[in-house]
Amino acid sequence: MCKRLAYLLCIPLILIVAASAQAAVFSDNFDTAHDFLANGVAGTSWDGFLGAETGQTASAINASIARPGQLFLESTGAYWHEPWTPLGPFLYKVVRGDFVATVKVTEYAGTAASPVYHNTVGLMARAFPEDAGNGEDWVSLDYFPIWNCGNFVRSADNNARTENGHNGLAFNLRPWLQIERQGSTFHFRTSTDGVTWTAMAQSPLTRADLADVPLQVGLFQGTYNTTSGFGAFDSFKVEGPLVVPGQKSYAPMPADKAAGVPADVLLSWTPSEGAVSHNVYFGISADGLEAIATAQDANSFDVGRLAFGQTYFWRVDDVRADGSVGRGDLWSFTIEPYSYPIKSVTATASSQNNKDMGPEKTIDGSGLDADDLHGVDAKTMWLSLKTGPQPTWIQYQFDKVYKVDQMMVWNSNQAMEPVLGLGVKDVTIEYSADGATWAAVGDFELAQGTGEALAAEVLDLGGVMAKYVRLTVASNWGGLLKQYGLGEVRFFYVPVTAREPQPASGATGVYPQVTLSWRAGREAASHKVLLGDSQQAVIDGTAPAATVSQPQYEASVNLGQSYYWKVVEVNNAAATPAWEGDVWTFKTADYIVVDDFESYKDNIEAGNTIFQTWVDGYDNPTANGSIVGYSQAPFAERTIVAGGMQSMPMAYDNSKGAVYSEAKRTFETAQDWSKHGIKTLVINFRGDAANAASPVYVKINDTKVLYNSGAAATALPVWKQWNIDLAATGANLKSVKSLTIGVGNGAAGGAGTIFVDDIRLYSVAPQVVTPTDPGSAGIVANYAMEGNLQDSSGKNNHGKLVTDITYTNSLTGHGQALVLNGTNGYVDLPIGSVINSLSNMTISLYANFSGTTGDWQRIFDFGSGTTNYMFLCPRTTASGPMRFAITTAGGGGESQLNASSSLPTGWHHVAIVIDGATMTMRLHMDGAVVASGATAVLPKDLGNTTQNWLGKSQYEADAYYGGMIDDFRIYNRALSEGEVRYLAGDR
Repeated sequence: MCKRLAYLLCIPLILIVAASAQAAVFSDNFDTAHDFLANGVAGTSWDGFLGAETGQTASAINASIARPGQLFLESTGAYWHEPWTPLGPFLYKVVRGDFVATVKVTEYAGTAASPVYHNTVGLMARAFPEDAGNGEDWVSLDYFPIWNCGNFVRSADNNARTENGHNGLAFNLRPWLQIERQGSTFHFRTSTDGVTWTAMAQSPLTRADLADVPLQVGLFQGTYNTTSGFGAFDSFKVEGPLVVPGQKSYAPMPADKAAGVPADVLLSWTPSEGAVSHNVYFGISADGLEAIATAQDANSFDVGRLAFGQTYFWRVDDVRADGSVGRGDLWSFTIEPYSYPIKSVTATASSQNNKDMGPEKTIDGSGLDADDLHGVDAKTMWLSLKTGPQPTWIQYQFDKVYKVDQMMVWNSNQAMEPVLGLGVKDVTIEYSADGATWAAVGDFELAQGTGEALAAEVLDLGGVMAKYVRLTVASNWGGLLKQYGLGEVRFFYVPVTAREPQPASGATGVYPQVTLSWRAGREAASHKVLLGDSQQAVIDGTAPAATVSQPQYEASVNLGQSYYWKVVEVNNAAATPAWEGDVWTFKTADYIVVDDFESYKDNIEAGNTIFQTWVDGYDNPTANGSIVGYSQAPFAERTIVAGGMQSMPMAYDNSKGAVYSEAKRTFETAQDWSKHGIKTLVINFRGDAANAASPVYVKINDTKVLYNSGAAATALPVWKQWNIDLAATGANLKSVKSLTIGVGNGAAGGAGTIFVDDIRLYSVAPQVVTPTDPGSAGIVANYAMEGNLQDSSGKNNHGKLVTDITYTNSLTGHGQALVLNGTNGYVDLPIGSVINSLSNMTISLYANFSGTTGDWQRIFDFGSGTTNYMFLCPRTTASGPMRFAITTAGGGGESQLNASSSLPTGWHHVAIVIDGATMTMRLHMDGAVVASGATAVLPKDLGNTTQNWLGKSQYEADAYYGGMIDDFRIYNRALSEGEVRYLAGDR
């Protein structure tokens, strides 16, 4: 069998993303003893720490001294908030660019029963004071279980700390912490195992001041009182394109402390920067390592076949050109056992003495302690009935056929066993693969129980192929009664079938050009892979099959499809020439990303800007009137997006000589759009009402396709999903070398800007929502804001000016708009009786939010006080989401819809739709649904509301709305998505 560099041979792509720079990794498992307070960072790859300055109170910052294999931080009276002095201990690595940092918190001062108040530890990304301001500027993810908090997101901006929020897990919080930086956006995640991550509700945070500066990324602690507090950490890692790895190798394979490793594993690692060779040390104890390679150039080493069940330790020291040596971390792994316990077992017997002493007692572990010693309680064992049929037997059934290696047996072990001798003595063991045809393993004599804590004996079953094992009893140790007992059994199997599939069974979003891999069966010489979209065909063995020599198979499957597969491990020289594995399943991704514009950065020298990939007319404006990106960083658009965090802005100008404006992306390798069942290219684009109206087109290679047959589309102020039937284009889909987005019709035209986002390939594309004119049906209030508050619905619900409002020009084509000053201006609408009548409702409006003044502003708030209301809030807090809420029981009883972000500044259409028949509601922005969910409250439940305001909250402490409102409408019906899109300007 081949050596395996990575014992799970390959990991399939689950999400398809644009290419980015290869990440480097800095990691520290803290296995090398070092006292940072006494010796600084010299001799380590860390860049600095806080805690040793005059007045600072850190009493410990050390690795593998106070806690073996851990970093230990301790302080008294140290702060990470006002008064900001003295600061707590903080060990950091300086990181530039994007990164992902993770760590495990291993110990924390205090318990739920005996807490150490104000003790906090965690992961922090902190700016140097000279880079982001004079005060403290950072984000952190804290391990803070006291006061029923848990994992806690905090941040500081120029010495103003914000407690962004926690997950409420208290002392059940998650030990693994992760912070990721993407430009100015920080994501915060937690995990119980360091594998599966959960985003914090407060994630992400946007910090423009931290976007383009180096950050100190590391581990901190603080105790904000006179009691000493501490924290301990392990497995710190930070990875990113610009991370400096340090002076030692990292990323070992097998991973540090990995278990279940194949016996023929190949050791490998990633060397530190500047390493010219490596010294490799290996052994079966941490303090007994021996040099097995010196001055080796390769980043891998074959140690030969290793012993089953053995734990091994190893280290790689990197040697640099000057002869200096970077001592590596101590790593370990454990080889898989020769055989594994069979987990799915049922037991039956010829008889049982009573209901408490059935055969199931021999497989439920009830009599065993933590050391696998069996006790003397009779109710934890099987005992046959004296008058039961003879011969007495007990039989075990597995969930499938196994190669059964051995059987552990704990005989009957009641306290009187040495006197009574009810334990089985002579027994015949038989096996069967089908329950019909039986063969003998042999005759065995079991050791008698001692009546004290009893260890197991091990019977060799010889690797029989069995689904059933039966023990037929010939005698017991007493020889007086025909009654027989057994304490516990455990069966072990040799793993001869394929296991540990990649992608994991049940995986979704799998890339269709997927490499299937698995842990090979122990005796396999070759592998027969069956793969298809019919589960039954795979089960029956009639699905398409291929035989491979290695435990991996390159599959090419279609998008958006569920597949089933299994592996038959083959060895014609073995007693059993073929072992069928389980049937596994995965579902492929619904689409392949051509470009989602998320990977572009602002570093021109690094070549990662959006306009260096999408080439525009900057150098030849008379032939090509396009400009991709903005003139100042960030070059990509980060507010007007169809999905994710960025889109491509493309300015066009066909009025100065150019008659076309194009942005062209040339692929490094030609793409094949004819496979994986690809049928549709989907492009999302958006215009603006102020744009000069022009056609939009795309070129696949040089094949041009017009949007909507060449109709003007650049003035549409909503995201348009353009589905392109690829077969109808006539383009060479097997070799797509370039993709061009263009504006113009070959004649002189005007100028404007469009936005492009989420270019994808589908087998079955999402249905396009067709805009539909809602007409006037169901309008019960309509305020056009044309210099007054008149209701043009015919219901005469004219608004009342309360104080300080004005009017100004609205967005193009909409006349005038209401202006609210954000200080004291608001409008009172006499619509209480309207609200009282609404089981279904749609509120439609245009808003131009200024983004200034305070939190919890209200575009509208209709209610009768602080317990009975419905409102639309452009943002909750400074970086909080746009929210709609309705309640008859105050804040705690709100049914809410929360968008993923704040309402952006500038003009945007917003709509709220409530469907009383389904008790659901939707929140739209610019025609798109940005949140949806259930509601327990309908507008009519609010009754005849008396405080129906534009610009003011039912809560006196909330800020007034600062911005403009236009075309405010209320319908007594739930508009469709197409009708909302029409109101937003879609045509």
